[in-house]
Amino acid sequence: MKTASAQTERALADATSAANRAEEANKIASQTLIASERPYVFHHQAFGPSVNEAAPWRERNKTLGLTITPLWSNLGNGPTSNLRIYVAGPHPITPPFEDAAKYDFSAPKDTAFTPLVLGPRGDQVHGGPVPISLDQINDIRLLKRTYYFFGWAEYNDGFPETPIRRTRFCEIITYADINVRHPNVPPQVATIFCPVRYQCVDEQCDKN
Repeated sequence: MKTASAQTERALADATSAANRAEEANKIASQTLIASERPYVFHHQAFGPSVNEAAPWRERNKTLGLTITPLWSNLGNGPTSNLRIYVAGPHPITPPFEDAAKYDFSAPKDTAFTPLVLGPRGDQVHGGPVPISLDQINDIRLLKRTYYFFGWAEYNDGFPETPIRRTRFCEIITYADINVRHPNVPPQVATIFCPVRYQCVDEQCDKN
């Protein structure tokens, strides 16, 4: 009887172990499928006409400053679902730039979002724009003050029971200039990244 009981226990243990291995294999296969087929939304840092749009800000034929319009791309193999994009700024900031208390990435509670769908493999959308006034441009040029702008994207990846995906960026404007007399001349803008912890994707954003 003891031998039969031991054999039964051994068989149950083997079956449980096999089931656990199969469950783990299925989990890995599912994670691999999601990682290979999900959307990945990123922000482009470099400025230029085809990336972040830097353009004159004009109203009633009067130049008021310039606008910056960040570009977002989906570099993944699947479309986004319920994509929300928020871009804000400029906000004043002074060195040192490492102080977390100086940055506010929240959206106002009454912000209305229109959910977007960003197609796979390079589909793009602009978010913003961020208006930089002539006074702010003058502050930057005279080294009186500089400004940062930021943005984030939140979206679902289309797979069941996966967390909300997030991407966040932050840039500090170190130089800005515009030719008021000749508005057709492209504005000049230079930026640096905010401290690295303010650039994040998915779980990294939850930690910051």
